[in-house]
Amino acid sequence: MSSLKNFLQRRWIRFLVKNLFNTISQENVLEINEKGASIRGEKLDQETIDGLKEDAEKFHNSSLWKLLSNEVKYACNVRMYERGRTDDDILAGKCSLYTLEVIEKTIEDITKL
Repeated sequence: MSSLKNFLQRRWIRFLVKNLFNTISQENVLEINEKGASIRGEKLDQETIDGLKEDAEKFHNSSLWKLLSNEVKYACNVRMYERGRTDDDILAGKCSLYTLEVIEKTIEDITKL
């Protein structure tokens, strides 16, 4: 019975993290629509967009980004699956991975502007 309880708790935590606790989304960082791009409601001019696009392409392809994103993923997996002792450990890891996913998606979308 204990293993069923643990299984159900983990499923519940995954559901909560995936569907309810995503406090930020890519749209909170950068909004892209048919009118252009904006940050916190401020429309970006073409010169700013071009600069962001160039920076995003360089950063996305950089060794630094690959190192940072891989280390965050590794640390989260260790925290959740190797050292994790409580449901909070899983929740913390999932939240960190979600934040990294939002950052990755935002960088990718900026490169496509």
